[in-house]
Amino acid sequence: MGPEATSEYFNIGGWLQSTNTSKYLNIGNDATSYKTLTFADVTATDAWALEGDTIITGQGSTWGRQLNFLVCQLTGNYWQVYLQTGSETPAGEDERVG
Repeated sequence: MGPEATSEYFNIGGWLQSTNTSKYLNIGNDATSYKTLTFADVTATDAWALEGDTIITGQGSTWGRQLNFLVCQLTGNYWQVYLQTGSETPAGEDERVG
């Protein structure tokens, strides 16, 4: 993600792993329809798939087929990315990417 020269590359096989850092992208257990995405040393998510060139969660996963993401600015240049499974947004936030 980002400019091609400094972009991130991933392996996808149910899990999604950065080839740059070896970290895995995991989906949080949030009670809201927006699920926090975090990178960790171990995978806790076996739901990722590709649909063409789009990263999605697979139909048979806990979340079903999802391909929408929500991005909210935290402070300064820091952003939080969520998997969007419904229409809720964090308090005071508007959808930035859908």
